[in-house]
Amino acid sequence: MTQSKALKIIDTNTYAVLQPGNDALTILEDTLAPGEQLDVFSLPCIKAPAGGGGTWELPNGESAKEIQAIVLHRQVVRAYWGASFEESGGGSPPDCSSMDAIIGEGDPGGVCRFCPNNAWGSGKDNGKACRQITRLFLLFPDSILPVLLSLPPSSFKVVMAPEPPVLSLPAVLLIVVQAEFISSVPPL
Repeated sequence: MTQSKALKIIDTNTYAVLQPGNDALTILEDTLAPGEQLDVFSLPCIKAPAGGGGTWELPNGESAKEIQAIVLHRQVVRAYWGASFEESGGGSPPDCSSMDAIIGEGDPGGVCRFCPNNAWGSGKDNGKACRQITRLFLLFPDSILPVLLSLPPSSFKVVMAPEPPVLSLPAVLLIVVQAEFISSVPPL
């Protein structure tokens, strides 16, 4: 099967939140307590296919072989855990992280570009010990909030490789992601 890299023109009229006069933001602001804010961890998430799997797990619990959504924003972040998942049992925050993939905070912290944990061979199977994660914030026709899709570096080129490259966001870019193209990546 070949992957289509053609960009598609979409009808934004099918996206309720993009319509003039839509009061979704006002309603959302009214439901938050004073001082309460939404952050990336408040957003619904799509789970990537587990190794060998051929479907995405959507926030509503359904599975899909393909995702079609508007890319609102792309964010590259980094995270480093000194102890492996097997050693720690998982669930612990990273020892060092970077919300911009430029400056790490924690241990060791500093400029990510020069960090020894960002060097090939510093991690498992000759990879990098510091994990680069690409977050895509997606809008679906029935969504009010963006949906978060976190991708490991092994799938980034597959997902974001239209011809010609279109990464200047925000733009109305429809992305079609088929699960079979990243089914070999480990679950997030």
